[in-house]
Amino acid sequence: MKKSLLIIIVLIAASAFLFYTKKETQIIIEEPKKLETDEIILASSTEPIVSETDEEEPALEPIAASTETATTTTTKTEKETEIKTTEINLDVPFSSQAPFSDWSEPYQNACEETASLMVAKYYQKATLTPAIAKQEILDLVAWENKTFGYYEDTTAQETAQILQDYYNFKRVDVIYDFSLNDLKAQLLAGRPIIIPASGQMLKNPNFKQPGPIYHMLVIKGITKTGDFITNDNGTRKGHNYIYKPDILYAAIHDAPQGGHSINKADLDSNRKAMIVVYPN
Repeated sequence: MKKSLLIIIVLIAASAFLFYTKKETQIIIEEPKKLETDEIILASSTEPIVSETDEEEPALEPIAASTETATTTTTKTEKETEIKTTEINLDVPFSSQAPFSDWSEPYQNACEETASLMVAKYYQKATLTPAIAKQEILDLVAWENKTFGYYEDTTAQETAQILQDYYNFKRVDVIYDFSLNDLKAQLLAGRPIIIPASGQMLKNPNFKQPGPIYHMLVIKGITKTGDFITNDNGTRKGHNYIYKPDILYAAIHDAPQGGHSINKADLDSNRKAMIVVYPN
């Protein structure tokens, strides 16, 4: 009896064990199905984000195009600036070396003095009337006679000394054996140039012919066509007088030192020089 009861209890326990084991297995099998569903939902929610990113990338193209346009505009502006700066006309005041049309001495030989005072008045932003010019020329001649022993036909170096010692400019350069481009560069930098010249080589029809052997004048600008704009104090018609570059450049020659005893042949073979004054 007891043995039969023991067998029944064992059978009941085995049945219960099998029942619960089967139930646990069903639960484990269902959980992966739930995970698969979550993965599908996650993938579905991610796809629109990728799609939106793809749609935004073309929007970058107009930005790139806009930047390129700005660069082109800048380049164009630089080119326009270059074109504009190839011509200039500095506002250098003018005076003839004979302010009241009196061509007696010292005015006959006052080209260096007049060129110097025109540049000085330009930097001083001062007025230059015939009365002022006459007095300045007379004062300069007196100073030169005391300093050099003469006033006629001063060289580029002597004229530079006038600008430094008389007009008190701190920097005055005398440049020799330069090119046409060197002349233009100084003008485009805003600096008028004083040049010594073989006067008759200038071929200025307003000079009393055949023209002065030695002359000095101011170059103050360049035209669109590359001609030089001058204040040629050797004539009352010298304000904004235009010289062709080849004629002007060929005529530039410094005087031999020593005053008014100049031989034209020696002058025409002498070095080219220009005087450049810098503002204080």
